[in-house]
Amino acid sequence: MALVCDYVAEASREIETTWNDYTFMRREVDFSISANTQSYDPGALQSDIERINVTSLTVRDENSRNPLTPVSWAEQYRTQRVVNIDTSDMLPTAYSIDSAGIIHFLPVSSREFVLRAEVILRAKELRNNTDVPHIPEDYRYCIVHKARMMYYEEDEAWQLYEASERRYREWMDRLEDKFLPANSHGRTQTTESPMIMVTE
Repeated sequence: MALVCDYVAEASREIETTWNDYTFMRREVDFSISANTQSYDPGALQSDIERINVTSLTVRDENSRNPLTPVSWAEQYRTQRVVNIDTSDMLPTAYSIDSAGIIHFLPVSSREFVLRAEVILRAKELRNNTDVPHIPEDYRYCIVHKARMMYYEEDEAWQLYEASERRYREWMDRLEDKFLPANSHGRTQTTESPMIMVTE
């Protein structure tokens, strides 16, 4: 049973990392930012965040809502070394992200505000009975068939392996067709059919 659980966990991880732009691996998240905050680490409180979509950051409070303009970390770092960054009563208008994934705001606001960002989730590690994969429930048979492939490969039961591989590919085609961005399904690989030549 432990081996079967390992196969299921590995199958789920492999499927969730097959493509880096599955739409079900993306979330819109609001982060509450305290006044006078110069930098914020979104992964500090939410460990399931892999990275942030840097084109989607906005800030808002009761009075206004603004998109943030990206600035390279090298440029902001140079600015911080040369000029003291003053606190402003405005909301931030720009940001940069350093190599550790920490967001730095320009200017530093003396107001509390909400940062909204689209985040890309880290693949779910299935360790406990209550852990649930990110893969939508209606498409989780792809996990079952992938785990069966691993099980049958270990047993060298090749006929059962091939049957599970076909079912896995069918379910993966459905998952990719539904949750990859438009016009991207052509990237998927399908099992090749053998060429049969008929001679008279």
